[in-house]
Amino acid sequence: MTKITFNNKNNAFYTRLKASVDQYFSTHQIKKTGNWALYAKSGVLIPGAVLIYVGLLWFFRQAAPSSSAGLVAVGLVGCSILGLLLASIGFNVMHDACHGSYSTRRWVNDVMGLTINAMGGNAFIWKFKHNIIHHTYTNVDGLDDDIAKSPLLRQ
Repeated sequence: MTKITFNNKNNAFYTRLKASVDQYFSTHQIKKTGNWALYAKSGVLIPGAVLIYVGLLWFFRQAAPSSSAGLVAVGLVGCSILGLLLASIGFNVMHDACHGSYSTRRWVNDVMGLTINAMGGNAFIWKFKHNIIHHTYTNVDGLDDDIAKSPLLRQ
């Protein structure tokens, strides 16, 4: 296999792109890290997921002896809501934190990045596979793990 390398240090495109992005944030007076909206989402999503999870544990413990269509429907709705909350935490909290853009404080990014660990993943592995492999070899067939997972994404 041919080794693919990138040298962005002396790359005119990369230099212009970075300057353009920096100018955009400066012109629009936008921080490159999270703002009150991201923190508010985190304050709703994380406690919401915990409450739904604990509620489902309690519900299924209480409903275990009996099984009716109503109980199954309530369980399915609760599990669906929990799934949406967990996906939202992954896309809104963990992703930004593991990129180091949730906060200007590294320890806050590290702590919020651990939300993936609470959901059964691993922040260390995600950072390696996403930040290093995916962002270095974006859409390079055979190297970008994100496109290897689903060939439909390449269509």
